[in-house]
Amino acid sequence: MTLCNVLLGRYDDALKTALKCKSLAPDYVRGQHRLVAALAYAGKEDEAKSALDELLTMQPDMSVAYFEDTYPFANPSDRNVLVDGLRRAGWRA
Repeated sequence: MTLCNVLLGRYDDALKTALKCKSLAPDYVRGQHRLVAALAYAGKEDEAKSALDELLTMQPDMSVAYFEDTYPFANPSDRNVLVDGLRRAGWRA
């Protein structure tokens, strides 16, 4: 639900579902991807950077290729929205 809301530009709703996911499954790396993006798009730069730091601890080898391989969107531009959210948080890939 978080990613759907990010793609629709519903950043407050995305953030709510991302935080709920984080509370239920704190080690779920895909949930952390979405939390970082939701925070970044919601304009919460400091929180997004902190969440990104946590994500990179969870998945230090994260790459664009990982997203291309594991997020099989019919429209690649949708995947780019997620990757762009990570970059807005400070990810350099």
